[in-house]
Amino acid sequence: MDLVDAVKRDSLVARNEAGDAILFHDGCEPEVMRERIKRLGEFMLTLPDRFLPHVEHEVTDGMYLRKLYIPKGTLLVGKVHRKHCHNIVAAGDITVLTETGCRRVGAGFTGMSKPGTQKVGLAHEDTVFINVFHTDKTSLEQIEAEIASAPDGGQGLEYL
Repeated sequence: MDLVDAVKRDSLVARNEAGDAILFHDGCEPEVMRERIKRLGEFMLTLPDRFLPHVEHEVTDGMYLRKLYIPKGTLLVGKVHRKHCHNIVAAGDITVLTETGCRRVGAGFTGMSKPGTQKVGLAHEDTVFINVFHTDKTSLEQIEAEIASAPDGGQGLEYL
């Protein structure tokens, strides 16, 4: 059984007619979807082939920028953001699912996430995804504690 089959019961990941993995939001209440996202993240933590994408960090003038390099085929479950976050897709093609919906976005996309948002991403191409947060902190440990929460951090898989 692959990851798609394992999480299919939670209506998060499915296969389209071509057999490609896709993210799917079935219109359930946000609280229900949040629980499904949580279960997906917990399930992914049990898998032996987990990996974290390459991440670059920049801190300057009250801003923290996190740039994730996400390989094609990667499924990610991010941390819950505690603060507003600007999201930028600098390159690639990715579907992003939250408790309120699902949207496929590509290079040039910009958007805002509200506090409390947790994202699931499925990269259809190699993708560069940037998060920008306001912070007066300067150490990555302090910034991480201020902007996000998760029991074991974000997680990802490379083999969908």
